Amino acid sequence: NGKYNNKTMRNLLIIITFLLTSCGVTTFQVYSFDLSKVQKPNLTDQSHGGRIVVTDLGKDSMGRYSYEDRFIEITWAPDNQQFNFWLTNKTINPIQITWDNAGYLDDEGNAIRVIHSGVKYINRYESHPPTTIPVGSTLSDMLIPADNIYYSGDGWDSRQIIPTKSVNAWTRSGLSKVQAVNSEYLGKHVSIFLPIYINGVQNDYLFVFNIGQRSVDSGDLYE
Repeated sequence: NGKYNNKTMRNLLIIITFLLTSCGVTTFQVYSFDLSKVQKPNLTDQSHGGRIVVTDLGKDSMGRYSYEDRFIEITWAPDNQQFNFWLTNKTINPIQITWDNAGYLDDEGNAIRVIHSGVKYINRYESHPPTTIPVGSTLSDMLIPADNIYYSGDGWDSRQIIPTKSVNAWTRSGLSKVQAVNSEYLGKHVSIFLPIYINGVQNDYLFVFNIGQRSVDSGDLYE
């Protein structure tokens, strides 16, 4: 009995070690949204006579992209359900985001209304008041395409921004299903149209994101 118990314990330890090792190296490909360029009006004279394309953009160690001019600084951290951002007012006056004029452009160029933090899903197609950003302050917010929101038996929820393929997998976090990228969208781009009132003039910023993919550990994924 002692030999049997020892052999059983050794086998059990081998199985546990194998499972832990296997889980540690399991990775999946998920979408990335990489800020590739920013289009903005010529703000030097507020004439709107032309637009400027900026491709010299910053990226930090966490994969967040940033853009800055003498009026604003904005950092983007998109995921597959929403576009998180932080917008700083660098001017000497309050600035505003006019949400009713903002939009999301999908990979086919279709313009879709967006909602942001504080807006109830059920009110996604109603008029939304502008957000004022005081001098020197930073707004932390997010954007979701209104058409990506739906109602199910469990309540309101948001769909994936880009369609995915489902794959079955066993992971250390106990998931039975994770999302994998759909290759037909890779290399395409989506955009966020963000109108900002600066010194009483609406300045239309367009942030263009390339659709790519990145590897994540299965234990970092959630349903």
